[in-house]
Amino acid sequence: SIATISSTGIVTSVAAGTTTISYTVVNSCGTAAATVTFTVGTAPSAGTITGAGNICSGTSTTLSDAVTGGTWSSSNPSIATISATGVVTGSGAGAVTISYTVTNSTGCSATATFGLTVGGTLASSSITPGGATLCGGSPVTLTVVSSATGLSYQWYKNGVLIAGATTATFSATTTGVYKAAIANTCASDTLAAVTVVASPNPVITVVGAHTLSTGSFAAYQWYFNGSAIPGATNSTYSYSVGGVYTVRVTDGNGCSITSAGKTVTTGGGGGGGGNVGIAPVVTAEDVSVYPNPATAMIHINAPVKVNVAILTPLGKVVIEQKDAVDINTAGIADGLYMIMIYDENNTLLKAAKLIKLE
Repeated sequence: SIATISSTGIVTSVAAGTTTISYTVVNSCGTAAATVTFTVGTAPSAGTITGAGNICSGTSTTLSDAVTGGTWSSSNPSIATISATGVVTGSGAGAVTISYTVTNSTGCSATATFGLTVGGTLASSSITPGGATLCGGSPVTLTVVSSATGLSYQWYKNGVLIAGATTATFSATTTGVYKAAIANTCASDTLAAVTVVASPNPVITVVGAHTLSTGSFAAYQWYFNGSAIPGATNSTYSYSVGGVYTVRVTDGNGCSITSAGKTVTTGGGGGGGGNVGIAPVVTAEDVSVYPNPATAMIHINAPVKVNVAILTPLGKVVIEQKDAVDINTAGIADGLYMIMIYDENNTLLKAAKLIKLE
């Protein structure tokens, strides 16, 4: 009832206790026996390991077991190590098994195990596209690209949290500076911001004699009566034939827009807003402000000398400049302003919103 033994000497324990094992030899001279006292010990309990099942790489947590006197070990120290007192330290991302082994005085042992997951740092992440244009007014879809898993998201515009914008993508319908904060259980990061700008607005003006001009863009193609003019790929074009001219411009984000047509004739001299030789009649369409949103500098493109005032939404004037062509905006705070553009007779030519960003 304590232990059994086979004919080949294999002892099998049955229950805790002590028994005598005998080995008897018989020959023609008699019988002899050898004996040994055999003890069957009681298996100990290793108890139950408790503690946090998830930690981050480089951080520590303490596991515990109600049974004392045991020994801790890790199945993979490259993922997590554990001290003699049960302090686990994450050293690499992955899954690992923590063991606690208890051995009693009879040499019997028992082991409790505990599964632990170690999370790593966030993988390299970014927002795509890196810059965008509301081309023709169409929204821009911004997307967080990351190989990290289990992420949460929060989008911001001009530094202000966008309520409900908590997915990997965001549809931007207005200009501004957008960024996303991402996080998982182990790390967080705020991604580099991207700027969404307004659609290009090319306006053709006549400057000097027989010269057409438009604003500053990344690329140009001039057209005469709807046909592309070979080699006419600069911001200005000198014409010799009267007709309807347009220009298709492309901004730095690849958005292409074609201007309204400008009708000119070749009679007379001097520049104007339409027919050469006639004093220009300047309209808001003839005056452009770029870039908008602005950072440190804006430029005024107009066929006549202009005076400019930049005001806050409450009407406070923050910048006034006569004969304005280039205006330094580095000294004003980020935000929304109104820009008022007047001719030399103080006639208002254009009023527009101006966004100042870093």
